[in-house]
Amino acid sequence: MIQFHCGCGKLLQAREEHAGLEIACPGCGTRLAVPGQAYAIQEVPTLPTAPGPTAAPAPRREGGRRPRARETGPELSGKALASLICGGLTFLLPVLLAIPAVLLGILALVSIKRNPGRVSGMGFALAGLITGVLGNVTLLPYVWLYQGVSDRGAKRDSIHNLKVLGLAMHNYHSAYQHFPTPAIYSKQDGRPLLSWRVAILPFIEQQALYQQFKLDEPWDSPHNVRLLQIMPQYYAPVKGRGAGPSTTHYQLFTGPNTPFVEQDRVGPRLPMFADGTSNTILIAEADEAVPWTKPADMDVTPTRLPPLGGLWGNGFCCVMADGSVRFVDTRRVSPQTHRNAIDPQDGNPLGADWE
Repeated sequence: MIQFHCGCGKLLQAREEHAGLEIACPGCGTRLAVPGQAYAIQEVPTLPTAPGPTAAPAPRREGGRRPRARETGPELSGKALASLICGGLTFLLPVLLAIPAVLLGILALVSIKRNPGRVSGMGFALAGLITGVLGNVTLLPYVWLYQGVSDRGAKRDSIHNLKVLGLAMHNYHSAYQHFPTPAIYSKQDGRPLLSWRVAILPFIEQQALYQQFKLDEPWDSPHNVRLLQIMPQYYAPVKGRGAGPSTTHYQLFTGPNTPFVEQDRVGPRLPMFADGTSNTILIAEADEAVPWTKPADMDVTPTRLPPLGGLWGNGFCCVMADGSVRFVDTRRVSPQTHRNAIDPQDGNPLGADWE
């Protein structure tokens, strides 16, 4: 038997008498001539397969060693980067971006602390925190400026209100030859029923409202209490809302050694202001607001002055008995000068601190 290989690699064999004849390879169908007996069986290389994607051989360092895989560094915290960006923009939009910058910075620092070596960006987080705070601090001058402008406008409104109330008190005096009493009292038992602020309503163009009150009933009677919400604008707080929507800071000083002595059936007359109407306070801004129809004012005793400066913190507006209006700085004016300005007949000058 003669054995030989086809080009496809299949081993073929034929009888010796078939030498020189052609046969077909049963594997690939190729026709081949049968070699003679002297044919030496040789290894036929296999056909190459179709090329496919192969991985490139890994590079080798000198010495035959392959390099190690490159190690990646810690991941940058997205919160830290966002904090830095918000902090930088805080100088443009301080109110809107300051809080996010600070919160993101804090969250980033917490994340970095919990994942040491895996999360980075502490510098960004700290920078975001600092710029967020500083950007908001730059807003303070604008807030102070706005507050100052707002306070000046409110003081101007309060001075206007006091001028109106002072004029109303003088018109009341012209009509009745005396100022109103601190309260409208009950004719039966002398109990205070309604405030002097109700008594002067006809003199601040509120005659219709005045006629709705029952002057023989207290301010909180079922009928009169319904009128509490109809407060004239001249009594309304010029800053904030007082103690409620129908409260006022404009009050009298009452008690001994004041122009308005409680239970007097007749209010003070101008001749009793022996120290001069320009040296005696008629109406002032109290520290605490009261319902405007309630007979409640600032009580003065020999040992106690009522607190003042509730609206401004450093003083109060007042109208003097001559109708002039001024702002009194409680940081500069002494308590004794305050007391002298309240007493219409003490004979004491107001002092240099009043000027």
